[in-house]
Amino acid sequence: APALEPKPADAKALAPASAKKEALFKVIVMGWKRHASLARLLRSLQAAEYAGDAIDLDIRIDGGSGEDRDKSIAVAKAAEWPFGTKQVLINDKNEGLAAAWFKGWVPPSDDHRAMFLEDDIEVSPFWYKWVQLMYKAYGDKPWMAGVTLQHQTLNTRTGGQTHIKNDYTPFGYKLLGSWGFSPHPKHWREFIKIDPKKHDPHVPGLITSSWFKQVKKGSMWTQHFIWYTEKHNLFTIYLTPGDKLSMAANYREKGEHYQSSQGKDFTLVTHWDPKWDNPPATPNLYGWDCKLVPEPIALPPAPALEPKPADAKALAPASAKKEALFKVIVMGWKRHASLARLLRSLQAAEYAGDAIDLDIRIDGGSGEDRDKSIAVAKAAEWPFGTKQVLINDKNEGLAAAWFKGWVPPSDDHRAMFLEDDIEVSPFWYKWVQLMYKAYGDKPWMAGVTLQHQTLNTRTGGQTHIKNDYTPFGYKLLGSWGFSPHPKHWREFIKIDPKKHDPHVPGLITSSWFKQVKKGSMWTQHFIWYTEKHNLFTIYLTPGDKLSMAANYREKGEHYQSSQGKDFTLVTHWDPKWDNPPATPNLYGWDCKLVPEPIALPPAPALEPK
Repeated sequence: APALEPKPADAKALAPASAKKEALFKVIVMGWKRHASLARLLRSLQAAEYAGDAIDLDIRIDGGSGEDRDKSIAVAKAAEWPFGTKQVLINDKNEGLAAAWFKGWVPPSDDHRAMFLEDDIEVSPFWYKWVQLMYKAYGDKPWMAGVTLQHQTLNTRTGGQTHIKNDYTPFGYKLLGSWGFSPHPKHWREFIKIDPKKHDPHVPGLITSSWFKQVKKGSMWTQHFIWYTEKHNLFTIYLTPGDKLSMAANYREKGEHYQSSQGKDFTLVTHWDPKWDNPPATPNLYGWDCKLVPEPIALPPAPALEPKPADAKALAPASAKKEALFKVIVMGWKRHASLARLLRSLQAAEYAGDAIDLDIRIDGGSGEDRDKSIAVAKAAEWPFGTKQVLINDKNEGLAAAWFKGWVPPSDDHRAMFLEDDIEVSPFWYKWVQLMYKAYGDKPWMAGVTLQHQTLNTRTGGQTHIKNDYTPFGYKLLGSWGFSPHPKHWREFIKIDPKKHDPHVPGLITSSWFKQVKKGSMWTQHFIWYTEKHNLFTIYLTPGDKLSMAANYREKGEHYQSSQGKDFTLVTHWDPKWDNPPATPNLYGWDCKLVPEPIALPPAPALEPK
């Protein structure tokens, strides 16, 4: 490398690292045939400050042939690197840029760092100082996807340019910046497990998704990371150091990104601004549309439960490889604190080692409260099975969430629907599975509820069915934690609630249905279905003030104003529940005992004539 011009006093090169010092930082340079560009990048790396740290350097040259590639190899081999170990990795065959990213680095630990640089980049002398400062400030933030040297310009929603200046201080933006990108090791380790040849990384509403469809399959690796970012609600740390300044300049040369050379985009930072030494504890975060969004709420771990009796020990979470026959469907919108409370209670429950999948459905709309709900949903940990966050583009309402939430794959599958103002007992799953084992083959079983029964459906008043605190069947479903029988649910959801008249004579719910917005009270349709097929939902009154689920009755579709928590959660398992009666007591719409429905046997096979 030629002798560099004298640098300003505040950018003096520090002593190179000891060769014996372990390197926790690796620079990965990706090149092919742009040998002059590669030489320029390497000179800028040699001129940077590393504060005496050991920095390893990998230079990857893609496969192929030709004089330009041979010159790139020569430049790579000749480059001096006194800061740590240097490797030149030469591919036998041409694999492309995406493969260089996916294969370039496997983080040995969460303490290791890396910086990926394509060969038409040039870096500021302060690039390393900036990256390390950002990891120190934000490396433990669960939403941090990594740090970029790129000057942000793209609005990922519109495809136009929106420069986020943020008072020239660090900020987070949903889109990664690949022109000098240091991915967070925790996320990179998971991301590179994706097979880009098989994975569909489409993210609705982003210009990059449109671009991805137009390019050669497998070449645009960034779209896969965009998908990963959206799935996990991550943000990349940027800095706009000045209107025309950047921590890295891209010469935008002819190659995979540009059909013809476009020239240098920004001027490199050559003076360090002291205000960067004190980044804010929480930086401003910007969504795909370059508008401010709230910091994702990291769902805190469930609080330690009081010591439970021996028969209620928490069991180990399910194996990731075990097929899940049970799905929990959580329905939310703008009650983010309520959603967080429900998710904590689900995390704290017992699942007996079973695999349990979780779908969190957030209805459409806008506003900070909904954004916070989305953040809560995405941040929630779920070690018991697969978690999906399903976000509606438009507002469909609660009824649609029930009708569309689950299509039973078989009669062996189960589900639990939970609205976001519910909180569940640690024993909810044990209770539901026990009831399916006891009564799942009963033709009259509509499902199992966690709700504490109170309503007399004939009078509209309250009639508490205690039934000696043992399981019983009641004609009315309990929607505050409802697990519908898959056989009946599969048939029920064929109903079109916009066209169906669910009136059942003599029931208070039929009167309520006439008073509400058409299509909003989905439960009346199930009440009609229950009456038609003479079904009963399994309940338990575990105590006068106890329930397997508590409803906080918050303002929303059911209540005009918040009413507060209705019952106290069951925290101790009663051994008598382990032995439910072979035939439980069944109660009609008026809360009076009725006989068990007689199942008509199938017609016998005819004797041969």
